[in-house]
Amino acid sequence: MTDRSKPGPSEPIWIIWNLLEQLEEIHRLIWALYEEPLMELMNLPEDPTQFTE
Repeated sequence: MTDRSKPGPSEPIWIIWNLLEQLEEIHRLIWALYEEPLMELMNLPEDPTQFTE
């Protein structure tokens, strides 16, 4: 995809775009750290008194 009228890096849209890319990377790292514990929590029964192990 070619964009002939691409704004400069200091324009607000690109500042926002860069922030979103950074947030996406942070989200990916957090998910990688917490995916397994979150999946375990999601698999717990709704009533914790029913939990048997």
